[in-house]
Amino acid sequence: MCDCSSKTITFREKFAKINKPVTKSTILEDFLGVYGTQDRSVLDVREDPSTGTTTKRPNRERLLDRFNKLSLLFLVLFVGCAEQDETKVKYWHHLTERPYVIRNVRYYPQVHYNYDKVGVSSWYGYDCHGLATASGKTFDKDKLTAAHRTLPIPSVVIVENLSNGKKVKLLVNDRGPFAYTDKRIIDVSQKTAELLEFRREGYTKVRVTCIPDESRKMALKYNRKPYH
Repeated sequence: MCDCSSKTITFREKFAKINKPVTKSTILEDFLGVYGTQDRSVLDVREDPSTGTTTKRPNRERLLDRFNKLSLLFLVLFVGCAEQDETKVKYWHHLTERPYVIRNVRYYPQVHYNYDKVGVSSWYGYDCHGLATASGKTFDKDKLTAAHRTLPIPSVVIVENLSNGKKVKLLVNDRGPFAYTDKRIIDVSQKTAELLEFRREGYTKVRVTCIPDESRKMALKYNRKPYH
């Protein structure tokens, strides 16, 4: 038999309980109510001498301290997961930064501003002079530019000729080289080859080092989103 004298809970009251606003105070209340009853280290055990009964109640200060520590832990984990590793592949929202296939080989452009590699460099000039580069700019054989298979476009790099120690700062604004990909890592303009003194040879062993700060500034100049 039901008790008609008990207070009737309206639908609006039920809805208000279910859909209570999510604030810091409500989260703390739920934490105190649920977590506090399960962790003995934050409970205050009190014994009533007159009745001999014991009661366990959550200690608000201990729970608040535990809540703050857990919140700090979650924040550290969240920030750590949000950090980007430049060794992983990260695609730009632009056509030149999407994976592409040349001669049945798939290339994955990466944002690796910590790029520092030794390999072989070649140069290109007359055959491509006046043609469009991967960045959309016109190739000029007399400017200090270069082509790379995976570096972000644009990027600023320093190319050092290891045979004579000469160095040149270049702007990477094109893709390549695609012949003998197991040896060559960069293709520089004719002007660059002259400054590095390997135009006659056609190729030389070089060291390519990316400059992060200048690459990010150049990305903004090209209306790209710079990665940090």
